[in-house]
Amino acid sequence: MSRIDHLALAKAMSRAPMTVSQLAAATGISVSYASDICNGHRQLARSPHLRKAIAKALDVPQHWIEA
Repeated sequence: MSRIDHLALAKAMSRAPMTVSQLAAATGISVSYASDICNGHRQLARSPHLRKAIAKALDVPQHWIEA
């Protein structure tokens, strides 16, 4: 099962560039939830739709942010 790689996510956010607040707004999640994802506290292994939404918001292929 795929999950978010928070280090790869950080690189993609830097490339975008996008802040945690902007990512939260773009995906419709709370800033605290987005922060948890970015810090590796949540991996979204059971949330394929949210992994897809994050990749779309960052304009990167989904596999770039997955482990």
